[in-house]
Amino acid sequence: MIGILFMMVMVLSLQGAFDGEKPELRNPKLVADGGSQNTQWDTVYYGYYPQTEIVGEAGQCGIKTNLWNSESDYSLEQEVYAKLEKARYTADGDTVLNGIKYRRMKTEDRTYISRGEIDNRYFWNAKIKCHYFRYEPIR
Repeated sequence: MIGILFMMVMVLSLQGAFDGEKPELRNPKLVADGGSQNTQWDTVYYGYYPQTEIVGEAGQCGIKTNLWNSESDYSLEQEVYAKLEKARYTADGDTVLNGIKYRRMKTEDRTYISRGEIDNRYFWNAKIKCHYFRYEPIR
């Protein structure tokens, strides 16, 4: 019951979110694909949020555990990182490079300070003054 109510709220909240375009959510359908079947379904996007950390060197990522420390948590992009260091930012810490939105987090933006590396938490290296994250869709 709660799930149905949640879906109704989500569908109603999406109405008008696309410049007059009303989204139409359809049931999943099976599509034959050369002897196999694939399922096609609609995707609901909840917005774009800062997610993947952009680093100039592999050791700069704040994720230090084996659980999270993979290339899906960060992206080694030296040229982009260099541009992000020199870019102009809004008061919220956002900038756009080549049509892609990024968020800058400065040392003073931290809300929690740990006294050492703790598993499954973000480790802020004191030598790095800013961390940069690429906005990506949540769906």
